[in-house]
Parts: sequence; C-alpha cells; structure tokens
Amino acid sequence: MKLTASKREQKRFELTGTQINAIEDGTRLYQSIGKMFMLAEKPEVMGSLQEQLEAEQKNESELKARQKFLQRRLQSQELNIKDLITNAMS
Repeated sequence: MKLTASKREQKRFELTGTQINAIEDGTRLYQSIGKMFMLAEKPEVMGSLQEQLEAEQKNESELKARQKFLQRRLQSQELNIKDLITNAMS
C-alpha cells in the first residue's frame, strides 16, 4: 500500500516537473508550503521538486528492502511452524 503511494507521488513529481519545464523563465510560479502558496522562482521550484522526488525514491527503496526482509522472515516462520507440526506428529 505504501509502496504504491510512493510510486504515485514520484509520478506526480515527475509530471509536475515536466509541466514546469514547459513554462517560460520569468513566469510567476507559486509553490505550496503547508496551507499557503508562496511566490518562487522557477529554479527554486524545480529544486524543491527534485528534492521531493529524491526523498520519495529513497523512501521507495527503503520500503522495498523492508518488504523483502518481511517476506524472508515470513518464510522462515512458516518453515519453523511446519517443523514443529511434523515433530509433534511423530
């Protein structure tokens, strides 16, 4: 669930970046900061988007690593339970 949300956010940042790149330099841009919007220059907005994209990519890699760890742990626990059952039966 979180992995899907992370990918969605990355896609949103990429799409926003391509739209901003299409805008002429010198055009007024407003950047969302909490509940308000502040006037910002294009390079500042692009830098902020790039930072957010990198943070989401890092988050995604951490989530994937956690998912692999939990899958390995699940398999290990399943094997332990099977061993306990077979030992109890014999």
